[in-house]
Order: sequence, then C-alpha cells, then structure tokens
Amino acid sequence: MQNFKIGIVGIGGIGGLLAVLLKNKKYQIFSVKKGKKKIFLHLKSNFYGNISESIKLNNNLRNCRIIFVCSKYPFLSKHVKKIKNNNQIIVPLLNGILHYDILNKKYKNVFIANIGKVEAFKKKNLIIHNSKNTPEVIISKLNKKDKDIKLIKKILKNILVNVKFYQNDNFVLWKKLIRIAGISTLTAIYNNNLGQIRKSKQKFMMLKQLIEEIVFVINKLYKTKFKLKKIMDEIKKFPNNLTTSLQRDISLGKKSEVETQIGAIYNIAKKNNIKCLKISKAYNKIKLKCK
Repeated sequence: MQNFKIGIVGIGGIGGLLAVLLKNKKYQIFSVKKGKKKIFLHLKSNFYGNISESIKLNNNLRNCRIIFVCSKYPFLSKHVKKIKNNNQIIVPLLNGILHYDILNKKYKNVFIANIGKVEAFKKKNLIIHNSKNTPEVIISKLNKKDKDIKLIKKILKNILVNVKFYQNDNFVLWKKLIRIAGISTLTAIYNNNLGQIRKSKQKFMMLKQLIEEIVFVINKLYKTKFKLKKIMDEIKKFPNNLTTSLQRDISLGKKSEVETQIGAIYNIAKKNNIKCLKISKAYNKIKLKCK
C-alpha cells in the first residue's frame, strides 16, 4: 500500500480512468459522491486492458496529499465546496481555462496542467478508454516546488501516463486548448466524428480556419508562438473515430463546457477588441445547438 492518499474530483471518463489505474497500483484513492461509501468501476481499455476496482468516497479529501481535478466545469463549484483546504497539491485536468479562477480562489498550490492523447468516457460504472496510445499530461512547473513536481511525475509514470513539464504557464494553458476548442466545436456543431469532418472539404476548411484564427488571437495576447501547421500535423495523427466530450454532452442535452472552451476564446478576443469572424461564427452556431 502506498503511504499517502490521492483524491480524484470528478469520476467521469478521465477521472475514472485515473482512479482505476492508481488503485490498481495500490495507491489509496478517494473521491467525492454524495450518499455512498464506495463506487465500483470497470475499465475497458484498448491500451491498459480490462481492470475493475472499488473507489472509496469521502466528502472532504482532507488527508489527500494530491488531488486530481477532473470534474467538468459546470459542476466544479459544487464539487470543490466539499473539499476541505489542507495545502494539497491540486492538478486540474479539465478542458478550458475558466476553472482556474475557481480553484485559485480556494487553493494555494494549483498547477497549470492538462491531459491529451486520450479519449475516455463513462457509461454508468464502465470507463471506456478508446485510445490505443499512452495518455500525456503536460504541466507548467513555473514557480513550483521541486518536491511537488517529482511527486506528480512519479505517480503518473507509475500508471504508464507520459508527463512533460514546461517552464511556461501560457504554453501549457493553450497547447491543448487551441486544437481541442476547434475540434470540439466542429464535432459538436455537426455531431460528426473527426473522420466525417475530414471527409467534407467544407467542414475541414472550417476547422482549419477556426484554429488559424484561434492561434492568431492567442499568440497576439499571450506572446506565444504557436504554429498552425504544427497543430494541424498533430490533428492528422488523431483517429477518424474520435469524438469529443463537448459533442456528446450537447447531443444528449447535458450541461456542456462551451463557455470555457470556444466561448472563453471568443470573450477574450472581444474584450481585447480583436476581430474574430470565424470564432464568432462558430460560437454562435454551437450556442444554437445548446438550446
């Protein structure tokens, strides 16, 4: 048994995947869920295989040394109210940017991080991990303690998750969001997987132009140097059957992360008086799908 406890906030696709993998490596894993003492999760993975584990539920996570926050943004405020602040290491793995405002108000040690190269979702107690490759977590180590960085790295490496550290908050903040905001928006608008977007010259051109405009906005405001070609080359490696959580949530009429993804980028550009016709058009289209 590992000698410290790990908390998981949000037992969905990503949170469930991490919880099962960590528990399988004998870490003490706790999560939050009202009215139950434990939850049984079954992982079906093309990469890790099939694993079943039980996860203990505790509404304060006070004694957890590190907490991975995987809750979707619409439910984040409700979840963090249940977590007692005890100087834990907080590693958020949400899509978007708005969650940092919520987390930084409550916690002193919040890392800027995200997880990519992974498609996972939850159906009842089944975690379906469709990716055939190693997930990758990228983290900014700017102004962070070496001991905390080493601990995060050790934990993730132990469950076969690649981890990369950068000395740049803005790079980590936007590296994934630039591409996921474009892909999620187009897959959600048309309720298509990535392969269907690629097959349509019109839809794929919309995707490319949308990402190009996002790159322009982010580079201008945050002094980053993202390149459209490099981002599109990364997208070429993604499988045709890729779907997104934003797409699934909107198609099912659930609360979505529109405002923390393409909506957040639209509002940043608008606030800074930057013309963003492609972003504005895509944002308005997806908003109609949310009604």
